[in-house]
Formats: sequence, structure tokens, C-alpha cells
Amino acid sequence: LSVFDDGDALVLAQCDTLEDSGYFVKPGTRRDVFLTASGRVLLAFQNEDERRRRLTASFAKSPGLMSEADYLRRLEIVRFQGFEEMPSLQISGVHNFSFPVLDTHGHAVAAMTMSFLLRSDLSSGLDDARKILREAAAELSRSIGYSPEPEPSQKA
Repeated sequence: LSVFDDGDALVLAQCDTLEDSGYFVKPGTRRDVFLTASGRVLLAFQNEDERRRRLTASFAKSPGLMSEADYLRRLEIVRFQGFEEMPSLQISGVHNFSFPVLDTHGHAVAAMTMSFLLRSDLSSGLDDARKILREAAAELSRSIGYSPEPEPSQKA
């Protein structure tokens, strides 16, 4: 679980895998928002003013991997998908998923991220991991007051 702090994604908490091996990032670790799925989620799910403020703080610390225009296009995709999914840009073989934890206004107050290592001896895969993380982030969002807009077909 990460939050935006001073231009970085700051890891607040992590939980261990139930498996005998895995990959984790220690609480207190700071990561470049441009390099991480959690950082992209923390920027994507903000109103325009807050996104610009956060981008300014982040670009001041790191030039990023791409131009601001390209990065803004990527954030649009993240918002459209509802999450970020990408291979780790730091660790080969790690695949990262990150979903927003949303407040009552639908803005990300945190990002819930899973680093996934595909194991040949287990039957679970990326789809299972994505579903579990999506549900956990949605549950945490609801617990802090987020209520999604009903689908047009559900409105009376």
C-alpha cells in the first residue's frame, strides 16, 4: 500500500505472500512515481489541478522516463482501465498490478499494488492476481466511504 509523498510513491505497508517465496518492497521505501505502477495510479486518479501539482513535484525530483505529454497520455490509459499493469522497470521477471484506493470524491488516497512472479509450479496466474487485487482495493475504498456511480443501466 503506497501513498504520494513529496513527489514519490511511499510504501506504507506490505504483506507477505502465503507461498514459500516471493518478492516484496519494505515499508518506508520511496520509489519514483514514473517508474512504478503505484506511482502512476496515484497520479492518474486525481482531479486535473492535483494531478498537475503532483506531476510538478515529481518532475522536480526526476525527469521521468518520458515526456510530460507522453506521461499524461499514459495516465489517461490508466484511468480508462481503472488500474495500471506493467512489467517492473526495476526487477526483471516481476509483473506489477496497481489499483487505486479511492476516497469519497473518487480520488486515489493510496495505491494497492501486487508484484507478481509467475511460477510454473502453481496454477494461479495473472488474471487471478488481478481479480484478487481489484476486489481488495474496491473493498478498502468502500470502507473509507467511496461509492461508485451506478452504471447508466442501473439508474432509475
